[in-house]
Amino acid sequence: AKNAALPALAASLLADGPVKLHCVPRVRDIRTMQKLLDHLGVVSKEQAGALILRRKRPSLTVAMCDVVSRMSAENARA
Repeated sequence: AKNAALPALAASLLADGPVKLHCVPRVRDIRTMQKLLDHLGVVSKEQAGALILRRKRPSLTVAMCDVVSRMSAENARA
């Protein structure tokens, strides 16, 4: 479910190695989170039905406001 996948995507910022997530829904909020993570230094790719996330460079500490504002209000409260 999207609401379970978003925190798992965010946790990839803390991982030292690759994070592999299965059954991630293809919805707009997930794609928006991928764009935000890309800005913060996490590269994502789809492979064999899974989403692979890998932190490539030190994470930035400031998120892009225009991308974050696209997240649904429900997720912003979490």
